[in-house]
This record gives sequence, structure tokens and C-alpha cells, in this order.
Amino acid sequence: MLVLTRKVQDAIRIDDDIRIVIVRCEKDKVRIAIDAPDEVLILREELWLRQQDFVEATVDEKPGFAFDGQ
Repeated sequence: MLVLTRKVQDAIRIDDDIRIVIVRCEKDKVRIAIDAPDEVLILREELWLRQQDFVEATVDEKPGFAFDGQ
């Protein structure tokens, strides 16, 4: 994991096509803007985890189907 210190309006790049900008910092919150191609799925972690739980529950309901994560 990479840990960075940034100021408001500073940016972080991931590859050539993803840019993350620090928009605002308040007491215990940071607002960021993410610019990425449409095909890149961007989710808050709690939504991603909920989605993973749903996928696992759906797979568990189908007898004879095994999902190995690949």
C-alpha cells in the first residue's frame, strides 16, 4: 500500500488514464475527484463489499456451480 500526503488541488496519477484530485479537506473528511475512463468501475468500498456478498450469495444458490475467483 502506498500512503501519500497531499494538499487541496494536488493530484495523484494511476497509469496514464486515472487521475485523483484532492478537492477539499475538512475535520475528518476528504473529498476527492476521480477522472477515469468509462470502462473503469469505481465504487466506494462498502458498496463493493456489498456487491461481492451478493455475487457470493447468488453463486451459493446455484447447485453444482463452483466459482474459483478467476
